[in-house]
Amino acid sequence: MLAVAKVENAFENIEYMHLDMNDINIIDGKFDIVYSSIAFHYVKSFSKVLRDINYLLKDNALLIYSQEHPLTTAPKQGPIWTLDENKKPLFYNLSNYMESGERSVKWFVEGVIKYHRPFSEIINTLIEKMLEKFIGPPLKDAFIEYYNFSEDQSFQAIKYFREYFKEKGMLQNKVYEHMEQLLIKLKELGLNLIVATSKPTVFAKQILGHFKLDMYFDLIIGSNLDGTRSKKGQILLNANATYIVENVSDIFEKIVNA
Repeated sequence: MLAVAKVENAFENIEYMHLDMNDINIIDGKFDIVYSSIAFHYVKSFSKVLRDINYLLKDNALLIYSQEHPLTTAPKQGPIWTLDENKKPLFYNLSNYMESGERSVKWFVEGVIKYHRPFSEIINTLIEKMLEKFIGPPLKDAFIEYYNFSEDQSFQAIKYFREYFKEKGMLQNKVYEHMEQLLIKLKELGLNLIVATSKPTVFAKQILGHFKLDMYFDLIIGSNLDGTRSKKGQILLNANATYIVENVSDIFEKIVNA
């Protein structure tokens, strides 16, 4: 197929590559459109391929794709129709729809491996992986950079987000396994622990308090609700200054006794 494409669609600005879609992370460059036709149901890790695609897309770029319908990939024995006496379809035998995972079916030949995912999993994975770029930077900056929001629009979007976040969102997470044991060990070693986050300080304290981890930290500091002190550099400087002011006598004593 590549040989035909190179003959029929040979242009200087088109490069053809023979590459497993699981390895697209090795591609260097950013693109306006990523297009995939009837392929994603052959990928074991949908989240990985979406994450790789996300990092290949320019801002405001598009992912356009098609895949085999989940109603077709669902039955573990492959799609089966119940027929009448004249061999005309009566109804489709849908089964195993909510059971994600590998399917070995006949597609021209026996043993073709596909991966079934219900619609809800597909949509949730798309939302999660295509919004990963929002993890890390302040929300205001992310809305402006990735959605071309004005500053006023960005503040309005943050307002809507926080209405949900303070009621439900901030508690819809879980602590990494063994994290509390790690914090206990660090405190036993006499270390001072500080949380510096671009989340608003008030939310950071509530989250850590909810999971009963706030007791392990000497200082919890983040951004302000009015959008100030949202840059991580500002937060780190403020955390250092605040800690020094609050613990100046202990710090001085350690220097004298060093």
